[in-house]
Amino acid sequence: MKKLLFILMALPLLAATMVSCSDDDKDVPEVNIGITYSGATDVDGTLYTVQGDTISIDSVYCTPAEGTKPAMINDVAYVLDGRPLGISPVPPFSISLDTEGFPVGRHVLTLQMTVLQEGKSVGTAWMPVPIAVVDTITDIPSGATPGGSATFTGKATTSN
Repeated sequence: MKKLLFILMALPLLAATMVSCSDDDKDVPEVNIGITYSGATDVDGTLYTVQGDTISIDSVYCTPAEGTKPAMINDVAYVLDGRPLGISPVPPFSISLDTEGFPVGRHVLTLQMTVLQEGKSVGTAWMPVPIAVVDTITDIPSGATPGGSATFTGKATTSN
């Protein structure tokens, strides 16, 4: 009788595990995540800014991967060097960072967002944006143009 009771108690846990796990990559949203920014200069995928200037992520957007259905993002959370900065819940999902207190050197701004795509499971996408804070404008490598946009391609990971 004890064995039967134990098995009956374990069934809901087993069923929950089987429902929440999926190896089906076809359910994962497939999108390209892009940003537009200002107050920075893109040099080989790193956004350079002078200490004390303001760097802004002006918009965050997604486009469906080729051959997939419409998609959208919402609730972009910003994390700088592992420290949460906040959430931007409304398009264009912008944020401004005053670099006055930033140490000179390299930093990583990570954007985390919910991805919704027609016919797919709800997903979460992470996008690291490398940032370099320099002392003066002459410390920014030459050959780059200030401001602009960047698109990062990748498949969103599923969120259960």
